[in-house]
Amino acid sequence: MTEAITLPSELIQDGKIEFKNLDQYLAMVDKYVAYGNNFVVTEETMKGAKDEKALINKMVKESASRRSDIESNMLAPWLPVKEKMMNAEKKLKSAGNNIKVQL
Repeated sequence: MTEAITLPSELIQDGKIEFKNLDQYLAMVDKYVAYGNNFVVTEETMKGAKDEKALINKMVKESASRRSDIESNMLAPWLPVKEKMMNAEKKLKSAGNNIKVQL
C-alpha cells in the first residue's frame, strides 16, 4: 500500500477553521492502520516493509507539522491577550498575598 494520505485542506477565517476533506483523511488513516496492523514482515517482504514504514513515518510527520502550523495560526491573535491576562493575574495574586501576610 504505497498510496499517500492527503492531508485535510483547511480554511481559516474569522477565528474559525473548516476542513474540506477531513473525513477522507480519517478514512485513509484507518485504512493504513488496518494495513499496518495486519502486515507480516518476512524475508520476502522486508524491503516493502521498510518502504511502508518510511511512508507512514513521513505521513505522521507531515500531519503533525500541519496540525502545529494550524494551531500556531489560530492562536496567534490570542497570545498577546493571554500574556496581558497572565500579568494581571500575577498582580492580583501579589495584592492578595499582601493582604494574606497581614492577616
